Amino acid sequence: MVYSVVMRREEGELLGHHGAAFQAYAAAVPLFLPRMTAGRMKGSSAGQFSLAQYKKNHEYQAALGYLLLLIALLILWRLRLR
Repeated sequence: MVYSVVMRREEGELLGHHGAAFQAYAAAVPLFLPRMTAGRMKGSSAGQFSLAQYKKNHEYQAALGYLLLLIALLILWRLRLR
């Protein structure tokens, strides 16, 4: 419920900053629940995975953090079994 209020506020801010471009984006992308297929926006091309962009954005840090969290949880689980 709280997240819904935040999303609506951010939607208004983005509309104010980006105008018609944000309206087109908002029409193509669901607000809360993700779609299982790629979104289609007028004038945009299909996105492709880019290893260079992945590295530039340091997205590997999220995968590493997730892996470290899983290892920590596994260690805690093993310690509780003893």
